[in-house]
Amino acid sequence: MEADKLKLPQNKDSTMCFSSSSKVFATNKKSMKKFQEEEAFQRMNFLYQAAASLLLKYPNHFDIATHYGAIMRSISKKSVLRMDISLKRSICKGCSIQLIPGVTAKVRIKNRPSPCVLWTCTICNTSKRYHNKKGYLTWTGRPESVAND
Repeated sequence: MEADKLKLPQNKDSTMCFSSSSKVFATNKKSMKKFQEEEAFQRMNFLYQAAASLLLKYPNHFDIATHYGAIMRSISKKSVLRMDISLKRSICKGCSIQLIPGVTAKVRIKNRPSPCVLWTCTICNTSKRYHNKKGYLTWTGRPESVAND
C-alpha cells in the first residue's frame, strides 16, 4: 500500500536505492555511491569493534577475529576505500588480526640503527617497524591533504 502512494522520479540517469523501511535514500548515481561508501565504512567499523571486543574477552579465540579482519580488508579493497592510518597500523598484514599490545602483539622500542617502534604479531610473528623522525607527519596530518572548496 505504501509503495502505491510513493511517487518516484522517472529520469533516465536516476537510480533508486531503498531501505527495508521503504524510504528513498539515493536518487542519483553520485549520492548512491556515497551511500554505498558510508555503508561499507559502517560494516568495516562494526567488524573492527567486534574483533576487538572478541579478543579482549576471549584472547584464545583468535581465529574468528582473524576472519573478521580479513573480511574488513576485503571490503576495503572491493569498494576501493582507504582505511585511516591508525586502523591500518593496528591490523597485522600477515594474518589480518587486530594488534592489541599484550594480547596479540609485542611492542618494543628500538634505538639502533634508527629509533623506531617494533610491533610483532604473536600469532604469525610478522613484524612492523614505525620509524620515529622529528617533524614527521602522515599524509592525513599534512595541510595539503585537505581539499579546498
